Amino acid sequence: DNGGEKGPVEGERATRKESAGKGRMMEEEKRETGQVKWEIYKEYFDAGGGYPIILITTIAIASVTFLEIYKDQWLTVWSHHGEGNTSYYLAVYASMALFTVLLRGIYLAIIYLAGLRASRTLHSSLRSAIMRAPIWFHDTTSGGSILNRFSSDLETIDEVLVNTMSNYVSVLFRVIGTVATIAYVTPLFLAALAPIGLLYWYAQRFYIATSRCLKRWDSALKSPIYAHFQESVAGLSSIRAFGVEARFGRENARRLCMSLMAYFPSIAANRWLAVRLEFVGSLIITFAAFFAVLRRGHIDSALAALSISYALNVTQSLNWLVRMTAQRETSVVSVERVSQYIKTPSEPAAHVSPGPPAGWPMKGKIIISDYYLRYLSHLPWVLRGVNLTVSPGEKVGVVGRTGAGKSTLLLALLRIVEVPNKIVSESKKLIQPDTRVQTPLVGDSKTCNSKREPLLGGRNESHLGEE
Repeated sequence: DNGGEKGPVEGERATRKESAGKGRMMEEEKRETGQVKWEIYKEYFDAGGGYPIILITTIAIASVTFLEIYKDQWLTVWSHHGEGNTSYYLAVYASMALFTVLLRGIYLAIIYLAGLRASRTLHSSLRSAIMRAPIWFHDTTSGGSILNRFSSDLETIDEVLVNTMSNYVSVLFRVIGTVATIAYVTPLFLAALAPIGLLYWYAQRFYIATSRCLKRWDSALKSPIYAHFQESVAGLSSIRAFGVEARFGRENARRLCMSLMAYFPSIAANRWLAVRLEFVGSLIITFAAFFAVLRRGHIDSALAALSISYALNVTQSLNWLVRMTAQRETSVVSVERVSQYIKTPSEPAAHVSPGPPAGWPMKGKIIISDYYLRYLSHLPWVLRGVNLTVSPGEKVGVVGRTGAGKSTLLLALLRIVEVPNKIVSESKKLIQPDTRVQTPLVGDSKTCNSKREPLLGGRNESHLGEE
């Protein structure tokens, strides 16, 4: 009975109206917009060890920055008071250098081990999510998108993201230390810091948003390349048989050119940023030198020289900070893309408690009552109002035209497609996960064979004919 006009049939009319634009199963790859959410960073940090790792690395890099600045200040003290006591000042300077190297080594070791752990955790979670994803996910997701996550995105997480995080934190504390040193020597510099910081914030905000969008665009344009290559390899014999190698080569070249469309805008954005950061750096040098000259006679000449030397290097530090901030955002996009597939709804667990009894099914009676099925919520119904009872030992043949739902009924019986609780075998609902393990599948055939094994059977098939 596959023609009942009841149940969810009313919704089918609306579904058919939408099916003209939504009838295809393969969905386009989703691309996020806007700033990367904090939840993505938190997911990456949690995979790497959580807040204790963040706290330890922050203390280590803050100590390294303080020791590096104090080493330079110690040289100024040595230049004034170090006559006749060189060994003492040299020993203190060497001790600070040794502690700086030690703390930086601890910082790098912790952050790289945490990055390795995060990469392994995300890869394991992604693999489990893909392997446990329902059938509809693989029907609606191209193989190129999945391959892109396991290749390009995981490569970014493995090799790029941990380096970017390490450099970003180091440069950030270096810039903070530089500005703090200049402000300590010439406090009037704080008055000029606000407008300079505003210009810097504007350039950073504009550039990071642009580079983040270009990275998402570039990542999305790589999936068609992987998908086309995978399909070409799978159908290589057919391509050669029809002599269309040149057409597939042109298509591959076209997709490669499309993937490079994000390259030129990124280069232009880099040049745009460089001009503005050079201007900001020049302002910092100008004000640091101006206030040092303005307070001549009130500050130590060695400290004034230290302040100006830090200002001369601040342009490079600011440039590097913005680039690391942008690279951090673009690299975390890979975590965002992997997280999309990690959060894919999974099938139920392989085993539930209580499961079916040992030796189930003993007879093999199946009852299907008022059964409806469609593969996706926006697609038309494939089975409608099916009512069927299969007695133990009974041989059943499903006959119908192409597209009538024969294979779909089999997919429902084997729970390859998730079904509601309307298919029962010996008082056991087939929706339970353990029933799939004990329901073997015999391959399809275009010809009849009276000696074939039953399509559905249990572990103890000698009981299938018992009444």
